[in-house]
Amino acid sequence: MNALDIKNLEIQYGHQRAVCGADISLKENGIVCLLGESGSGKSSVLKAVMGLKDYRGRITDGSIEIYGEKIVENGKRLLFPAPGKDLGLIQQNPASAFNPIRIIEKQFKETLSSNGIAYDKDLIFEAFEKVGLSDGERILKSCPYELSGGMCQRTAIALIMLLKPRILLCDEVTSALDKDTQKEVITSLKKCREEEGIPLFLVTHDLGFAREIADEIYVMHEGKIVEHGTTDEVLSAPKDAYTKELISAVPKKGVRISPDRKKHDDTEVFLQIEDVSKSYSVNGKEIKALENISFNVKRSEIVGIIGKSGAGKSTLLRMISGIEKPDSGKVLYNGTDVGDLTDNDRFETVKTVFQDAYASFNPVLTVKHSILDAMKLSDKRKGIKRRDRERFDEMVSVGKNFGLESGLFARRPSNLSGGQCQRMAILRAVLTGPSLLLCDEITSALDVTAGRDVVKMISDLCDRSGMTVIFVTHDRVLAENFCDRIISCSRE
Repeated sequence: MNALDIKNLEIQYGHQRAVCGADISLKENGIVCLLGESGSGKSSVLKAVMGLKDYRGRITDGSIEIYGEKIVENGKRLLFPAPGKDLGLIQQNPASAFNPIRIIEKQFKETLSSNGIAYDKDLIFEAFEKVGLSDGERILKSCPYELSGGMCQRTAIALIMLLKPRILLCDEVTSALDKDTQKEVITSLKKCREEEGIPLFLVTHDLGFAREIADEIYVMHEGKIVEHGTTDEVLSAPKDAYTKELISAVPKKGVRISPDRKKHDDTEVFLQIEDVSKSYSVNGKEIKALENISFNVKRSEIVGIIGKSGAGKSTLLRMISGIEKPDSGKVLYNGTDVGDLTDNDRFETVKTVFQDAYASFNPVLTVKHSILDAMKLSDKRKGIKRRDRERFDEMVSVGKNFGLESGLFARRPSNLSGGQCQRMAILRAVLTGPSLLLCDEITSALDVTAGRDVVKMISDLCDRSGMTVIFVTHDRVLAENFCDRIISCSRE
């Protein structure tokens, strides 16, 4: 008997079909990856299995079985699986698994109690150790925002191991993590299967992650399963043209994404970082996020910043953007301290694209509305007069270069895939014409083809407009192939 059987599944959003006749099976004690680009329908399949009651997709045909018990038949839902008992879910954003302002211990107690499991610290610490977390007492007394992304993700996995669901579903669980932390999470997930006997159904666009963890891979494209086989069969000897394209798009060391990009040796310095330091107080302890950081960036240059989670990369971006002030040191734009700029000047000079694209949009507005508002404000500050129709036409025209169809602009952020929402955030920033674009892990939610296309587009914009880019990423190979120069961040 299989742990999960999906047969001829069809899902629609309104009149748009997102999943077309998908057939997927997960064996008992197996690990299956559903692989594909952003918007291909992967997460729609996962949500249909989970049976979330606020799910906006409509199952129009097909069946879903869990250990032989039908939960969907002929497109009709018969049962809602019990969260935690039947199905466990680990989501893309590590912190989204928890209430951000309540300590982990309280949330563990509530979750375990609601599933009829006694709270036992010894068992919790044992689960923490299985996923590589040694400081259990500190974690329990911390709020999620006080933990790194990797620690949040492994804490969620530890909780799942305590709940012992019949199947564990994972939605892009490593996309926000650096390579070292990804390895730790992969090891933790494998222990769910090896030590707890929990089969895993994983959704991902990361070929490396799929290769490391999966027994079998299903490749999804435009709502259809286009290839299925063992991990070695699919990734080493692909048959479908789309699978071959995905594999060929993986960044390769030494292969420049924009080989003809011009040099900037004689360009004027645009941004100066002079001896910047920043510390935070966490549980009464002073944590140094940045210490005496100095570097210059020339106009139209693309500078990559790489480093592990917690190395201070995002803190550095907040200093550069003026969102936070350094404890010491200076951030200068064309010789002017960022703190001395007016709000108008700073708004026009710098734009930030954040890692969590959903959180950067108003959830009740369509993305068209949010992007138009940003364009209107930018036009007003620049003294440009034009109609919304002209702005929308520009939005659609530039959006095509980012792989965004015109129909997507009428959706709310929650009705977009993670990759689509991220591309909308990048588009919004680019359309306001900043002098400096700060990118915080902007390709982490994108598949390899979309990520390649987006950074190529940004590179071309830099050459045409003179825009400068600070590009924070975990992906060293992508940074080497895209950026003019790389700066490594480390706390050691």
